[in-house]
Amino acid sequence: MAINLNYLQRCPSFDAAFGRGYGEEVDWCQKTAAQGGLHVAVPNLFVEHRGGASFGSDEKWRRIAQNNALIARRYPKYDPMVQRFIANDPLVTPRLALALAYLDSLDDLHETPVFIAHTMGGGAENYLKARLEALSPAAAVILRFGGAARCQVEVLTPNGTTTGQTNDLDAVERLMQVLNRRRIIYSCAVGDPDPVELPDFFARVAQDQHLDVLFHDYFPISPSYTLLNRDGTYRGVPPPSSDDSAHCSRRMDGTKVSLEEWRHAWGKLMQQADRVIVFSKDSRALAISAYPETRHRIEVHPHKLTKLVPKVAPPQNDRTVIGVLGNIGPQKGAAVLQAASRLLRDTPNAELVLLGRIDPAFRLSSGTICHGNYDLEDIPFLIRRYGINIWFIPSIWPETFSYTTHESLATGLPVISFDLGAQGEAVTAAPNGHIVPMKGARSDTASLAARVIQTAIALRAQTG
Repeated sequence: MAINLNYLQRCPSFDAAFGRGYGEEVDWCQKTAAQGGLHVAVPNLFVEHRGGASFGSDEKWRRIAQNNALIARRYPKYDPMVQRFIANDPLVTPRLALALAYLDSLDDLHETPVFIAHTMGGGAENYLKARLEALSPAAAVILRFGGAARCQVEVLTPNGTTTGQTNDLDAVERLMQVLNRRRIIYSCAVGDPDPVELPDFFARVAQDQHLDVLFHDYFPISPSYTLLNRDGTYRGVPPPSSDDSAHCSRRMDGTKVSLEEWRHAWGKLMQQADRVIVFSKDSRALAISAYPETRHRIEVHPHKLTKLVPKVAPPQNDRTVIGVLGNIGPQKGAAVLQAASRLLRDTPNAELVLLGRIDPAFRLSSGTICHGNYDLEDIPFLIRRYGINIWFIPSIWPETFSYTTHESLATGLPVISFDLGAQGEAVTAAPNGHIVPMKGARSDTASLAARVIQTAIALRAQTG
């Protein structure tokens, strides 16, 4: 603590009531503050306090308790003031800068990974967690978009994590300049209020550094990150001239952003990328369709299942029991599942079991079992419990990988999927996979559901 000479002369000593230590500097600061003194932090000054040997452990904690009580009696507003300081955290920026500088000083860290992520969870978040767990040393930065503040900065060090939030992207950019060796890894930024300006920001952060663009979804291609149109259907990669409202965006001031403007903004980032990483061949084809100039920089790296799902013997029953894995929202095929549920009410010896949940906007018939959340290791038990003998992947968007598809296939039971996306790619390649055409066929939900049920019943008749 550096002390102004004027206040040192006014208050030249610590209060002896505090004995040999703990709390005496707080008392001195409160007295000088009452005399008009201002206490400030100097972020660019670093003083190390190495070790502590003034007291034994028992005496230390006894003195802390006694002297804290004395501070509370003398200055009853002090503790609430400290709590407000902690809540407001005015020193978060210098602490983040210090943590970043520490990472940059690590000799065994070739470069610091800077992940661009969102706050929505899901597969992209699971992928990020796995990447972070594999780091050695535990050193990384996460710039997270779509939360309460525009950007949450998380600096992970071997000694802990420092986190701060801001709406000022220029401040984030200045912070990132502390890292002289960094690799920017775009994972997902869905949820940002003005996403068309993000590619330029990412490009500046990645200036003269390495940049990877990952396709966990299709946000770099369209604001509709699932590529679904306004009517909820998939008809391929939309051309830049598309005026479908699902493929348009708006700035924070309300200005409309066309798909052509979107592609121009994100296209510059795609051109700057050292690598464009996709997780299926189908995603590679879609990325090339939108950005053909990236063809030679696209790498296909399929995910690996985080946990092995064992092969399961088909249950011995005379029913067709269609199982669905995962939480099902609109893009995951909730409308198709709803239609199938209703059709199965009047279909003898056939039923539907959802291991997961469905969007509350959709209702399943009373005869459909909705199990709720599950753990992967429970799948063999749940197959036997409900008699599931066929899986159905209801997703209607071209998924970039689809963990649930690979988990279903791993059980060895027949798996039905539509002919699109990574899910269709995986099911087509698997010996226990069966495709129901969506392209070039009637794609209303009732027709799709009816074809799935017909396929499932036929498969059950073949396998017995």
